[in-house]
Amino acid sequence: MFLEIAILDVKPECVERIEQVGREVAEHLERGETKGFRSYRLIRAAEDPNRFVLHLTWDAIEDHVALGESDYGQQVGAILQDSVASEPVVHHYQVVDGCSVGSIEL
Repeated sequence: MFLEIAILDVKPECVERIEQVGREVAEHLERGETKGFRSYRLIRAAEDPNRFVLHLTWDAIEDHVALGESDYGQQVGAILQDSVASEPVVHHYQVVDGCSVGSIEL
């Protein structure tokens, strides 16, 4: 399993749009049409209302790449790019076998 974490510093005037797009992405992913998708969360920082963390899990990194390269992924990416105040910090992690217990609940 792969984990993607992106830290997004959003322009103050774009915060509501990012939250709306986050809801639309959740609806899209919830349909179950995205290969290898496991979980998704858009999380807003308590200390900074303009900072968000995007948290996704995938079966394989290739599944994540395929979504990003799709027409839908390109549309969402363009909205994110127009809405961020600085370059997002994005990292991808592979879960270490035997080092995971429970699920993430928010």
